[in-house]
Amino acid sequence: MTKNYLDVATEIALEAGKILREEFDRPANITYKGEADLVTQADKRSERCIVERLTKYFPDHGIVAEEGTGHDSASEFRWFVDPLDGTTNFAHGYPCFSVSMGLAQRDTLIAGVVYNPYYNELFCGARGQGATLNGKPLQVSKIDKLAASLLCTGFPAHKRVASPNIHYYWDFTLRSHGVRRDGSAALDLAGVAAGRFDVFWEFGLNKWDVAAGILLIEEAGGKVTDFDGKPYQLGGPMILASNGLVHEETRQMAYEISQRDPSAPLQR
Repeated sequence: MTKNYLDVATEIALEAGKILREEFDRPANITYKGEADLVTQADKRSERCIVERLTKYFPDHGIVAEEGTGHDSASEFRWFVDPLDGTTNFAHGYPCFSVSMGLAQRDTLIAGVVYNPYYNELFCGARGQGATLNGKPLQVSKIDKLAASLLCTGFPAHKRVASPNIHYYWDFTLRSHGVRRDGSAALDLAGVAAGRFDVFWEFGLNKWDVAAGILLIEEAGGKVTDFDGKPYQLGGPMILASNGLVHEETRQMAYEISQRDPSAPLQR
């Protein structure tokens, strides 16, 4: 059954990706959910397509979608949908954005798809079946030192002044080969799964931002926790994802940063 879920998710992600490519070539129709939290016509069209198609295939499944058009259910299956991850990039013509769809059965992620339609990169994974990029198997990197790692992170579109991440960004930049901030958490996580990045961390992400990417990393041999080293819970306050080899070193450094700066919350 899991393969069937993945096949359907892949089909729908590709269809939603076509919508994003069409919209990308048009002037952006932008509205705001907050001071710097954008939403475009592309977000809405993509989400409408995804929700309609998922409902057709799996009418009993719950759907949690970023723009709020999903629906709850008593089913043990729940989809987490980001119809356009990287909206700000999209609105500015920067081609780093994606469709992200993750499926959980109770508390276990079982399938995930992240699709960048601009570069036609399709990341897929199913629990126990591995992860792929355009059909080729994915594996996390072999880097085993933070000093030799390339990291990625992001900053929130809301409560930006209150975000502690700039402190971590500074220290991790000095202790590694560098930190990239591309503006799509789903693609960042997929990048860890593909071995392009060795570590990803961020604060305050939503379930739809990370569900698919977490599954990809785990199936590619990586590790995902919170900053305490406990299994990451969807919607948790902070996430640390890595190739596994540099995980503990990175986690320890995050703890040191939090102790130096009281405004950088390690725990709630």
